[in-house]
Amino acid sequence: SPGIDLACSAAGVSALSPNLEYNYLCTSMSNMSSRTELQTKARSVARDVGFDPTFVNRIVGEIVDVMARFPNLNVITKCILNNFDGQPDNALSLSGTIPCTFRGATYNIPVEFMLPSFYPTLMPQCFVRPTPGMMVDQKHPLTQPDGECRWPDSMMYDPTNANFMGFVDFWKRAFEDHPPVRAIVSQLILALSTDPTLQISSGINGISNEY
Repeated sequence: SPGIDLACSAAGVSALSPNLEYNYLCTSMSNMSSRTELQTKARSVARDVGFDPTFVNRIVGEIVDVMARFPNLNVITKCILNNFDGQPDNALSLSGTIPCTFRGATYNIPVEFMLPSFYPTLMPQCFVRPTPGMMVDQKHPLTQPDGECRWPDSMMYDPTNANFMGFVDFWKRAFEDHPPVRAIVSQLILALSTDPTLQISSGINGISNEY
């Protein structure tokens, strides 16, 4: 139909094939439906956290953008100790994995991002959450042994221009420059190479924690 042809042409899609037009429209409708679902979920959690009503729409939009780009992140409400006065506070948690490319290979880095209820006045937090078989890289310049990621002292946090996607992007780039986790297996191999008296038993890739 002319309406479909116009929609496809406006999006840079050739209108030569009816099947192509149909598939494009179905994909667009699916994306809109998925984003609506993300907005509903994000708004529900944001309401539980208790963000300042002045910023709720902005925060929900930022959360949806991040979840749409990184679909392996799940959103829930958590109770934390905020960085302002150390008191218990509700926070919005996005946890899961983000893809990071290092030396030509892509790795899914396990992370958790948290928005305190006073965001954007208070900055978000980032944590590395190693899964079984992983450990935090003790030599990472921005990651603490417990997995907490420290914002560089040289970079000022600006609440007025803060954007959650920018925060996530910063850590993605930092993890691509220097991965924050290591495989425990590699640590065992290193130990074995320096101390041949260690004994190992069968496990993952022939190596386990029993040595």
